[in-house]
Amino acid sequence: MFRIWANRTQIMSELTFATISGVTLHYTLDGLPAGVPLVFLNSLGTDLRIWDRVIPHLANRYRLIRYDKRGHGLSDSPPGPYTIRSHADDLAGLLAYLQVDEVILIGVSVGGMIAVDYAASRPQQVKALVLCGAEDGATPPELVRGLAEALPNARFEVMEQAGHIPSLEQPAMLAAKIDQFLSENGYV
Repeated sequence: MFRIWANRTQIMSELTFATISGVTLHYTLDGLPAGVPLVFLNSLGTDLRIWDRVIPHLANRYRLIRYDKRGHGLSDSPPGPYTIRSHADDLAGLLAYLQVDEVILIGVSVGGMIAVDYAASRPQQVKALVLCGAEDGATPPELVRGLAEALPNARFEVMEQAGHIPSLEQPAMLAAKIDQFLSENGYV
């Protein structure tokens, strides 16, 4: 385990693995162990590192959970096919393993689809959803706008100068928007 100190608050960073239903998932824990848990879900063909430049902006306020979904990064690649539901079930198993009951899910592209499926099948465990950037074919702006209009306390924004993966293109702006949304809605 790696620990750093910032602003007199202990911030934890840990790199570990967990076996969930026979699939070993690589995950990291960052930020405040007692903070509100934010779970970051990456896009197809990427790994948890796409959030690396967002994490420092949020680590002093939240518990940050990132993982490589099956078939990605350092996680197992069992024979397919993989479905959005199998990914959502992996997430459920990981959160149970970590003893996390309620989360805020932050997803980009396929990660956004996994977040929506998880929230639809386990609404009591999801405090909020953040679905990311304008050039996303998996979670296009029109779909997200419609979802935002149907949900209480939802907000739809398009980030300027960010396309498909805003965590790489505009990490500070994305982190600021996430923090502002969560603060304004009382999740902090």
